[in-house]
Amino acid sequence: MRKCTKCKKIKDLDSFHLKVDGKLGKKSHCKACVKAYDKKRSVKKSLYDSKRYIENKDSIKKQNKNYYENNKEKYRNYEVQRSRLLDSKISRMYKKDNEMIYKKCRELNIENEEYHVDHIIPIKNEIICGLHVPWNLQIIKKEDNLKKSNKLLTEEELEGILNHGQAEK
Repeated sequence: MRKCTKCKKIKDLDSFHLKVDGKLGKKSHCKACVKAYDKKRSVKKSLYDSKRYIENKDSIKKQNKNYYENNKEKYRNYEVQRSRLLDSKISRMYKKDNEMIYKKCRELNIENEEYHVDHIIPIKNEIICGLHVPWNLQIIKKEDNLKKSNKLLTEEELEGILNHGQAEK
């Protein structure tokens, strides 16, 4: 048992992260307090970044353009790799089915807010490579797709995104 120095509650040692040089080999703040702190810090940083972007929009755009100009080869290589993945033999077999999904997404974008076609299992991920086939595509809200990025989600996270999109249709 250990007392958290943040919330002052006495908790089991499993409620604390490991720290080699810490007392009892654990950190002084419990996992719940660390998580709350990280979330608060994340929101604060997001607000700071948004404010900074608004205040320095032109300079940031200029920096991004300069970076792109100096790294065109890197961007070109990425685009070539992506087009090869999307234009694989199996993708061509399901081209019409895929096009129907993209057409449905475009129709939703006209009627409602913005939607994206998302790969359930990402095309490019550190541990797995998904396919550009109908059963790996889903139409989800733009903000959900941008949050997901190229991460492989758990079933619960994926279910939450799917339910979020259906609830508001």
